Amino acid sequence: MSLAGDRATLAQALDAVADITGYDDVSPMLNVGDAWVRWAGYDPQGPPLTFLASWKIFLVTGAEPGSAMQFLDTHLMPILDAIGWHAYVVGVRPVEFQTANAGVLYGAEITAEKES
Repeated sequence: MSLAGDRATLAQALDAVADITGYDDVSPMLNVGDAWVRWAGYDPQGPPLTFLASWKIFLVTGAEPGSAMQFLDTHLMPILDAIGWHAYVVGVRPVEFQTANAGVLYGAEITAEKES
């Protein structure tokens, strides 16, 4: 599958999770539950020449630390399950999104890999 196809597939998987809106590009408004997929690179995987594609999935979980953690507690496993049908999840890390209007929004960065 192409990069665009893989990105769209991952965004659709995210979109199928309750309370999550999946995007194949950066979310236009950064609302709680928005998740978007970014290609993070290729690593060669020996002969025959195949590549491992890395993906970063960004998720907005809230504007206040407590509610952001509750949102993540509720939604992380269903999100990882949805992604897991299409790519191998290798990590999840907390992130903060600095916005011009809303200040800091809390979220998660999910790293996934898929052979292509």
